[in-house]
Amino acid sequence: MRDALKEDLSESDYFKLCHDIIDDHGWQQFFSGDDGKQQLFRVPIASLEPRALREEVERTVRFQARAAKSDEVILHDLVLEKALDREKNYQNQRRAKRDRSDGNSGRAPKRGPSKSSTKKPRLTTERSTSSSKPPTKKTSSERAKVPPTPCPHCDEMHWLSECSTASDDQKAEIRRKLREQRANDGNKGVVARMKRLRECIPSQEKTVLLNEELAVPYCADTGADRTAISKQHVTQLLRSDTSIKVTPLDTPTVHVAVGDHEVISTHFVRLRLRLNTAAGPVGLQKPVFFIV
Repeated sequence: MRDALKEDLSESDYFKLCHDIIDDHGWQQFFSGDDGKQQLFRVPIASLEPRALREEVERTVRFQARAAKSDEVILHDLVLEKALDREKNYQNQRRAKRDRSDGNSGRAPKRGPSKSSTKKPRLTTERSTSSSKPPTKKTSSERAKVPPTPCPHCDEMHWLSECSTASDDQKAEIRRKLREQRANDGNKGVVARMKRLRECIPSQEKTVLLNEELAVPYCADTGADRTAISKQHVTQLLRSDTSIKVTPLDTPTVHVAVGDHEVISTHFVRLRLRLNTAAGPVGLQKPVFFIV
């Protein structure tokens, strides 16, 4: 029945055709009674074409016009309204598309010498001159003047390429070692992990005494692989304790800190610690290895 019942917008009465098909095949017994009447109203909806129209009518009957499930007049008006709306939208889109194509085709013949060509040329300003220049690539001299980490050769705050105390061979060797360290092991086994947890931020109660000279705040166990100390604290310790030995590392070490920020360490020190805890001061027997 669905194959025979099709709406092509040229059928005079879509619902009359539905009843004619039922009568021709002797299907009246299948559409008698309350259940049969409900099924009878489903047949015209399920046979609507195109699919978008059918889905829109089904959605409207289900949520907005439930009376159309039992009233053929309401269902007829609903189908007619939705079909006309779709036809109007189709015609409007077709008309708009035709207008756009006509507008595009009408612009081509109008091209030619414009009136502005007879006017005197304007004087170029500094703004137009500057905007007409193509963007230039940044050179090495335009990069940040201060690097994020000290020079791995002399520990001064400048780029390795600008180091005056390192020869070209030394610079090449340092770069090679740094590249090798980054390339070693995909699991980052040789790269120290540093992290700072909000709950472990040092406070006045959490201090450590370094070599019985300098008290500094410290973080509790944060899961970092190495113990680090700033170069500023090492400098303060050296002023009061000249026995501290700052030893260069065999290979500069790259450490990953917060935000995947890489910090290069080139030296280490060994210091004696005394922690101030809630139970009282606790001194460690062996010196602790610090990367600077």
